[in-house]
Amino acid sequence: MNKPAGNVAVFSSPARTAQALVNLGHNRFEALLFPVYTPEEVQEKRKYAEERFADAQVMPLVYAFPPTEKPLARFRDNGEVPGTASKVLINELDRAKLLNVLIVAARFGTSTPREVILNNAYTELARSLIDQCGRAPLTKRI
Repeated sequence: MNKPAGNVAVFSSPARTAQALVNLGHNRFEALLFPVYTPEEVQEKRKYAEERFADAQVMPLVYAFPPTEKPLARFRDNGEVPGTASKVLINELDRAKLLNVLIVAARFGTSTPREVILNNAYTELARSLIDQCGRAPLTKRI
């Protein structure tokens, strides 16, 4: 097997869809992870998740693709405290070297938790999703 030279990062894609649930205090956090290969798939899966999580208080999302030079990541906190949801999710995807992926998270509850609780919840969600999704070779589907 050929090994990459130097400090070259080896990325992979998720092998399958995953879902996760975390309960913290008076809030329930849910998330879905999808393998995606085109912007159209991102929109399709995002729409599905928005319908599924229609009664969520907030719904952050992130996605990452392998462009020509460096990984392309897009995100939005969508009502969550800035930097507590999408930043955590992107960091976990980067740590796992996972691309061609969409994560849509949702928070259900009556109160806004402190930042440390939000960070812990989104970190736990991301790690659970990443553990469940498996790995596939990084490919671009046309």
